[in-house]
Amino acid sequence: TTSTLTTNFFDPVLATRQALPTNFLSAAVLKNRLAHAYLLAGRAFEDAEQIAVELAAFLNCTRRQSLTPNSIGFSTDQLSCLLYFSGRELEKAVPQYCQSCRWILDRKHPQALVKLDSEGSKSGRISVDKARALTGELAKESSYTRVIIVEDANQEIFHRPAANAILKTMESPRTACVFCLFAVREEEVLPTVVSRCQ
Repeated sequence: TTSTLTTNFFDPVLATRQALPTNFLSAAVLKNRLAHAYLLAGRAFEDAEQIAVELAAFLNCTRRQSLTPNSIGFSTDQLSCLLYFSGRELEKAVPQYCQSCRWILDRKHPQALVKLDSEGSKSGRISVDKARALTGELAKESSYTRVIIVEDANQEIFHRPAANAILKTMESPRTACVFCLFAVREEEVLPTVVSRCQ
């Protein structure tokens, strides 16, 4: 009998817990139909962040094509270091990761994983200047597919002026990037932002 390859490239535990978003994103990537922005709604913020991190790792893994399929049923084009070494002791696995996956795992990648948040803002909102700076950065060429995390896309934090500064980039970025916006409920996000997300 022929074994069927899995079509979900996320960690199996995460894929079981968050089947809808991981299946949806896996299908989009594997069919070459990745959108520019996704809104992940719900209270599982740690899972949402893990989804964004694993997506960034998959899109930017420099060892992906050289990893051999393993027993959990992945083809070579579905593997990243994070997935290939999942289930192994982290201390033993991490040294075998490519540099890109190590940086992404540590949330310190200089380009592939970017956060847009209200840190440093006196108002507690994402500043317009920060949104404009990100737009400028995303206009520059990069060898990476950048995954931008907006940890709190609630319109009180990701308010209209900041959103307006980045909407055009969300809709049609000049370089390869994917926005992952998190919110408890879709209704809490500006309609102009929601309309640009899947």
